[in-house]
Order: sequence, then C-alpha cells, then structure tokens
Amino acid sequence: MSMETTAKEIEVTELTQLQDELAELRRDHEQLRRRYRRLENELATARGWRCQLGLMLESLPVGIIGIDGRGQVALCTGRAAKLLGLDARSMLHQPLADALRHHPLTRPLQQLLARDAGDRETLLSWKTGDSRHDLRVWAEQIRNSSGVLIGATLVLADASGERGLQQKRSTALLSIGHELRNPLTSIIGFTELMLDSTRIKLEQRQQFLHHILQKGKLLQRIIEDLQTMARLEEGHGFQLQREDADLRPLLQKVCDQFRWEHPDYNFELELASERLPTHYDRQRVEQVLHNLLSNAVKYAPSGTSVRLQAGIWQEMVQVSVCDQGHGMNSDDELRAFDRHFRSAGIAGDVEGLGLGLTICRAIVQAHGGTINLQSRPGEGTEVRFSLPAARDEMLSYRAPELSSRHQQPLHATTH
Repeated sequence: MSMETTAKEIEVTELTQLQDELAELRRDHEQLRRRYRRLENELATARGWRCQLGLMLESLPVGIIGIDGRGQVALCTGRAAKLLGLDARSMLHQPLADALRHHPLTRPLQQLLARDAGDRETLLSWKTGDSRHDLRVWAEQIRNSSGVLIGATLVLADASGERGLQQKRSTALLSIGHELRNPLTSIIGFTELMLDSTRIKLEQRQQFLHHILQKGKLLQRIIEDLQTMARLEEGHGFQLQREDADLRPLLQKVCDQFRWEHPDYNFELELASERLPTHYDRQRVEQVLHNLLSNAVKYAPSGTSVRLQAGIWQEMVQVSVCDQGHGMNSDDELRAFDRHFRSAGIAGDVEGLGLGLTICRAIVQAHGGTINLQSRPGEGTEVRFSLPAARDEMLSYRAPELSSRHQQPLHATTH
C-alpha cells in the first residue's frame, strides 16, 4: 500500500469522524433549542401566573405589603396604599422607611416587624387634620427552611368603627396572613434563587418553576374561597351559569389533576353510570371537587387512597369523596360545615382557612342539592353531595341507579 493511499484513507477516516461529531453537535443543538423553547414557555406561564396573582391580591378586602430579603418593598396592593394615603407604585423597590415617606406609622410598622412571633398584631391610629384613621395590622416574617429571614408581609385592614366583631376579624385575618405566608415563602424563595444564581441547571429551573406554579395555584384557591365567602356574607349568593352536561369529564379532569399534583396519594375514580347528565355550573362544581379532594389530602397521610365515586341514585347525581385520614368524633362531625371550623387535635397541622366545607354546602344548596359528611376517628371521612340530574336527558337515558341501601356506586368502572 502506497503512502498516498494511506494518507487518503486517513483523510477519509478523519472526515467521517468529523461528520459524525458534527451530526452529534447538531443533535445536541436541536435538543438544547427545544429545551430552551420549553423553558421560555414555562417562564411565560410563570409571568402570567404572577400577573394573575397580582390581580387576585388586589381584589382582597385587606391591603398587603410584601418586603423582600433586602428590606425593600416588593409588593404593595392598591388597597394597602389607599389605607396609608400613599401611592402604590412610588413605594416599590425601596426600603420600607423610604417608601412610607415619614408617615406617622413608619416607626410603629418597623417595630411590629421586629417583634417576636405571636406578638405581631396591633391596632394603629393617626390623625390627618381633624380626621382619625385606624388600622389593624398583622406582620409576618418569612423564613426559608434553614430559618434564614428572606422577607416579610404586612396585612392592613380598615379598623374604623371596629367593635364587637374585632376579635373575630382579627382571628380571620391572622389566619389569612398565615395561609398567604406559606405559599409566598416558596414563591419568593425559588424566584430569588432563579434570579440570583447563574449556576442553576435547566432541570433545577424547571423544578423551581413547577413549585412556583403549584404555590400560585394554592394562592388562587385561597383567594377564590375568600372572595366566595365575602359574597355569601354580603348576601349576594351565587349567580350560577348552568348548563346541561355530563359530569364525568369534569370528574376525570379533577381526578387526573390531583394525581399529577399529589403523586404520593392513590386517587381512585369509580363511575357507576355511563353518563351523569346534570344541570350545573361547571366552575362552581369544580370548586366543590377541589375543596373536597384538597381536604382529603390535608387530613390523610401520604400513601393512602382517596376514592372519588359518582353515580345516579333516585334521579339525583351523587358524588362522594372518601379518604383514609384521621377522621373526627361526632361533635366535630356536627360542626364540620361551620365557618372557620377545624377539627380539634389536627387544626394546627394543616393549611387552610376552614372555609372549604362551608363554601361547598352553599354551592351545592344553590344547585338544589344536598351535602353531608360521615366520619369516625381513625377510620377516615366521607363527604357525599347530590345534584339534580338533567331532566330532559333523564327521559331518554335511564342510568343504572345506586343501591338505595348502600347509596354508593355499584359495579363501578375504575379510571
């Protein structure tokens, strides 16, 4: 073999290797490009949630000021600024003392934030000319899992004319501040990590965005419950947007969502009828299902099963949610639908404002249905509600009814 032939073979081999390396680089580039696009979409989703969260916070009946780890105002709702007589935009991105601009409450608010836990609630007053202003203020420090202070929140409420309902409102707003703090801690913490570190891998960023999204959804549900409760207390009730539709797709959707959000639980969907024709408000009934399944997750240990069943019984569509949680005694069972009620012994261990079942009852009753609860200590809890079946569809469709003795789906199809 001549040296010329050998050289050509080497050149061909090297060229083939270069072509292979180039093809691999192209594949890596395409993979990175797709992952970058996916990350861009997830970031856009997170920004959308941030915008939506801002709108929801603005709708609350209290004012909220959020302070970041540097002591600067990161959030100020319009209601908070109005209660203080200031402009919300001009308060942002500067230390609290500068944001308040020599306001009479500057020092009291700073002192309130520095107090020990359990002593960060007070009634503050000041005068502007002949006018007197009263504010009920709650302060909460936000710490990460290592105990490092990463921010704080101030919740402000108009206390003018505060008399007999003072204690009740204080308890409720303190609970609101506590429930808002938990998801806000995660949102602020993960957002600061993403903004301050350039060494976070793409997979970690996606995990952080997932946590932010989940906590944003939790905040959304808390705020929706508060808004619903406010409408009920004002006597407005519900303006239901009803439609005749099969309830099965909604049950499947909600069950799939909880399976994805809570993989540590076994969610079983059992449907006893081929169709569940119902005349209902889709958004409101979805709110009921979310509240009931959320309660099941809160009060049952991970690894247990949560069963969602539905079927026809006595021309009513019946839905039940059954968990394997702690259960409750007969006294607590009677009070379960009371506003802000939390079962003794476990109230401090779970998130929530204690409004879920109260709202569920109001929504179900507005549909002309009923809701009840059965529970025993150590044996879990079952909540069952019924909705009127769509009459026109029932005339042409006779679904297999639930047993009148068991009042639960028989021979159900598991999904």
